[in-house]
Amino acid sequence: QAQNQELLDKIKFIAGVPLLRRLPRDQHPILASAFSRVEFVPGDVVIQQGDLGNMLFVIEDGEAAVSVNGKSVAVLGRGDYFGENALLRDEPRKATVSAATRLCCFQMSRDKFREFG
Repeated sequence: QAQNQELLDKIKFIAGVPLLRRLPRDQHPILASAFSRVEFVPGDVVIQQGDLGNMLFVIEDGEAAVSVNGKSVAVLGRGDYFGENALLRDEPRKATVSAATRLCCFQMSRDKFREFG
């Protein structure tokens, strides 16, 4: 039952994320099951500029600091996402994203994304 509640919570969260809510509602449960939860502590590097990536991250809770060439360019929060280019292309990450606070994200791999066709 706890697993069902977790899935329902993910579905509800996804419905509020601008990037994801455009998808048909009947796809939200499938999409939610493709995401896994991951947590970071302040200072953790989530993605590193220049690395090849294969994960999309959507912030559920907390804040992430974005830097390009060592210069701070943005702070992301709940509902924001990063790493989306990695789902589509094999190219280096364009920025470094680090946990500014305790950070809880949902992540999806390129392989899971490709299952959606």
